[in-house]
Amino acid sequence: MSRIVLKIAVNIGAVALAAHYLTGFSVSPYPIPYADQLLSQTLPPIWQTLLIGGAALGIVNIILSPLLKVLAALLPIITFPILSVALNVALLFFADQFFIELSIASLRPLLTAGLAIGILNAVL
Repeated sequence: MSRIVLKIAVNIGAVALAAHYLTGFSVSPYPIPYADQLLSQTLPPIWQTLLIGGAALGIVNIILSPLLKVLAALLPIITFPILSVALNVALLFFADQFFIELSIASLRPLLTAGLAIGILNAVL
């Protein structure tokens, strides 16, 4: 359970760092309805958005990572990191399409953020 929470926290941090340091990668604050009732104290809207977005990426990574590890076991060891980065790039692309709060301007910040998230998840 603590590993799941740690993975989600790393994804939240990775999205926050990407939004702060990468030109063309931004997260717009979007307040969560009833957040003050769900949380003991109200978080700023930007942190609410980062919390939900990072948790969504973390959960998808937790679900898909074991499946990809099984598939990657059949391939040479060098391809798994490439597959992991490609998965993160695809997840960020779809997140950009479905969440209006996330804006990725071009391919360069998309690839850089996908690589950074892939590296951080690999370190875990």
